[in-house]
Amino acid sequence: MPDRLGGRLDLEVIADLDRPGAWSGWSALEAEAAGTAYQARAFVEPLARRLAPALGRSAFLIQIHDEAGPVLAAALVMRRWYGARIIEFADFGYVDCCGPLVRRGLEADPEAIGRLDAALQAGLPRHDALILKRMPAEIAGEANPFALLPGARPMGCGTFELPPGSRISGSSATIRNSERKARRLIRDGGTVRRITDPAEALAALELAFAWRSGSGDRYDWAASPLAHPAARDFYREVIGQGVASGHSVLHQVATAQGPIGLVHGFVHAGRYHGSLMAVDRTAPEARLYSPGMVGVLAAIGEHLARETGGVDLGAGNSEYKRHFRGRFRQHIMVARARTSLGALAVARAKLHDAGRHWMRAHPALARQIRAWRGL
Repeated sequence: MPDRLGGRLDLEVIADLDRPGAWSGWSALEAEAAGTAYQARAFVEPLARRLAPALGRSAFLIQIHDEAGPVLAAALVMRRWYGARIIEFADFGYVDCCGPLVRRGLEADPEAIGRLDAALQAGLPRHDALILKRMPAEIAGEANPFALLPGARPMGCGTFELPPGSRISGSSATIRNSERKARRLIRDGGTVRRITDPAEALAALELAFAWRSGSGDRYDWAASPLAHPAARDFYREVIGQGVASGHSVLHQVATAQGPIGLVHGFVHAGRYHGSLMAVDRTAPEARLYSPGMVGVLAAIGEHLARETGGVDLGAGNSEYKRHFRGRFRQHIMVARARTSLGALAVARAKLHDAGRHWMRAHPALARQIRAWRGL
């Protein structure tokens, strides 16, 4: 039976994230709400409490309640752009699927969305623009109410998803070639394995940072979110604790001489979310074995065989994701201005997204641009 909003809606803003009880409402809602790995407290709390201040931002939580209890919760941040005060998700480029925790079964009809929107407009801190990006239309099978707000529009980016029970083996020529390389790697004395020890996971992560920082990796390190020392500390915390709890899954690809690749993903409610891949491109064996693809194949193949929640290959338009024949789920953006200064910020956000649409419409040119940028 649909869960309709009851009585008055109250929006609570929690600015002091270190005070006792600040996260109790989040934890209570998370226990029964719809959310992805990126809305789990294990991810959001270190992001908002430690990474945000290190990046010079002040994150805050919002919680909306009706007479039955919490309806939704989200981590947001206020930033400045040429004087404009912009409220957006506290994601800083580290979150593939932004959105709120949402009470399951919530009726997302126009009346309910209108009431939620009114609560947001009345309760949010004073701002010039509200820009919410990279949102899925659904969160764990439930309608995402933020993606239904007035002004919502499709973005030029999204995620590639594999539904539960997907068969990836032999699904494309590239996959078949990667499977042959994986078998060759094993025959040559190499390994593809999941790391379950937190200390070993952190050591493997340090190798990945070194690979991504320019030791032969084509990744543009200067533009990478991992270039900031605080970001690496954030991943050390999230992955170190996540491997112990099962929230983080690491697969390492190694030859007889040593590791050459690492693939990381988050697991939440039985669903795998691809997060990080790194390859030692200085290793002569990297081209021979394609450790990135081999690691991804191992990670998602193992997950699909064990869990029932499907796979999210992550955001972005990377060519390799298309080889898995997944479904492309377009992200949603809400960009609304309250002042003329905010209108400029909204126009800039829409222009940036128009570039993403253009890249998707011109894949050949997009590949050339990514190659030129080293991506």
